[in-house]
Amino acid sequence: MNLWVITVNFGDPNKSTKVLIDSLSLCNKADLIKVGIADNSSTHESSNQLKEIKNQKKLDIKIFQNEKNLYYWPAAKKVLHKLKNINNSYPDWLMICNNDITFTDSDLLNKLIKINKKKYPIIGPDIISSSGKKINPFLIDSPSFLKNLYWKIYYSSYVLSIFLSIINKLWKKFFIRLDGKKEEKMKQVYAVHGAAIFFSSYFFERGGWLDDNFELFGEEMTVAKIAQTLDIPITYFPEIKILHHEHTNTKNIDRKTIYKKGKKSFQYLQTAFNK
Repeated sequence: MNLWVITVNFGDPNKSTKVLIDSLSLCNKADLIKVGIADNSSTHESSNQLKEIKNQKKLDIKIFQNEKNLYYWPAAKKVLHKLKNINNSYPDWLMICNNDITFTDSDLLNKLIKINKKKYPIIGPDIISSSGKKINPFLIDSPSFLKNLYWKIYYSSYVLSIFLSIINKLWKKFFIRLDGKKEEKMKQVYAVHGAAIFFSSYFFERGGWLDDNFELFGEEMTVAKIAQTLDIPITYFPEIKILHHEHTNTKNIDRKTIYKKGKKSFQYLQTAFNK
């Protein structure tokens, strides 16, 4: 059994990527793990820091430099393509993840070994934010008409998006939400959070792919749409637990840029899988 972990670095790797690598190195059977790191907008400094991190660990780590910021999913797909060419096959399990996560469970590999790769080709772990909130499952059911309408209105105007964001924050503050009571049992869901998604080799055997026709905020829904196309399930798997330090990667991007990229992703999703 082998596991590839693909993550994306942007800026100082000591702020997030090093912590992720430290937690991976503490996993039992860590010799079964290969790590691929995309260094977006790579600099001499970030490159040297990543090499230093690599040299300090026994993990099999490969670093791939990108001159510009390819963002998350496109950069991860590029690394996957290169690792596939190097190894001539896909791994038993692939995990694509943010670099701002840490593994709190050293028994990750033993748990993956026991999972049926054909029955559970896409799984999402129990991801807990630094504030203690569970963020998986991302969506138990497909988005409703009202949910889609909300996002159409949200992306119709930047000013309106700010107003809706304020309303949403007030709603979260003054009303009891069910987020803290999300599913505790393994179950099939519509979509899992993009901070960490596992794909078995069977996903690729069935013709699965990573859609990189967007820059930000499209990975959860494109994976869900691809799973629908291939008629394979997505499963929430709470036995695997991960800590997510939310928004570490996007906090340095200005609000309007995030809005524009989110809008492009939303528009792409509205057309790409509805032809």
